[in-house]
Amino acid sequence: MRSASEAAASETPIDLVLLDIGLPDANGIALASALSGLRPAPDIIVITSERDLEMVRAAVGHGALAYLLKPFTFSAFRDRLERYQRYRDALPAGLDAASQAEIDRALAQLRGLTAPRLRRGQHRAPTTKSPASCVIPPTASPPTRSPNASASHG
Repeated sequence: MRSASEAAASETPIDLVLLDIGLPDANGIALASALSGLRPAPDIIVITSERDLEMVRAAVGHGALAYLLKPFTFSAFRDRLERYQRYRDALPAGLDAASQAEIDRALAQLRGLTAPRLRRGQHRAPTTKSPASCVIPPTASPPTRSPNASASHG
């Protein structure tokens, strides 16, 4: 098996890199940054014991599509690889552009947000919420935010 740098040097496109951030002789974030400079840039799945949120954000910011913490089970690893394969399959092959629907469908596959497939003869259970339960009553006032508050995403 060739390393990412060997493949880059031979100009063979790399589809996917499984990257540990805590490499003994290199910085995994710096390597992810360098890989993002390749054309086409490879996809990255981080497999690491690094739990620091700054590192998680840095990895995602440098192209990590998934982040798997050690120790993990083989089924968790297989799940990430299968989601990645469905993500790749959902993107239009051989095209330079995609529609919003194609992008949404691909990202949903990657994130595991797709509805489970039903077997022949099965039907989805009706939802228990009525559409009216999602409406804000006219007397309710929107929450106020201080000018210094910032949105936080987990």
